[in-house]
Amino acid sequence: MNEPMVNTEIAQVPTAHPHQLVVEGLVESGEVMRGISSDMEQAVQALRLGQRASFGPLFVSAIDQLLSFLRFLGLAMAHLGERGAQLAAYQDGLNECIGQVFSAQKLGDAVLMADLIEFELLPLFEDWKSVRHDLISELQQDLFQGQHTA
Repeated sequence: MNEPMVNTEIAQVPTAHPHQLVVEGLVESGEVMRGISSDMEQAVQALRLGQRASFGPLFVSAIDQLLSFLRFLGLAMAHLGERGAQLAAYQDGLNECIGQVFSAQKLGDAVLMADLIEFELLPLFEDWKSVRHDLISELQQDLFQGQHTA
């Protein structure tokens, strides 16, 4: 008699309150932003030294990571409601600056591109620290209050 073989696997799926998931994403975004910033700094250095072969992979890697970061911001904003205004303003500034960098790239203006990255984009990455900190504090306060009112 043939008995059917049953293969089972156990999958562990983490679940949490949506606020907590956003907080965890915001915490992790600090490390992600440091990586993007490092890649961009190296890309600017390569660009300023005329090392276009080195610049390309660094820039592409940083932009890929930055696009993932922007997708995360979109998901976080969808959850944050009114609090998402600060995040939306930050994202708008980031999108505008990235657009300017791409415009300089299309023009083939390496000096302008390096200047925009170094003096406009990298400072926005620094600004993320305070935006992130404020949002984490607010969300953690909400979670704390929710635990004590439930």
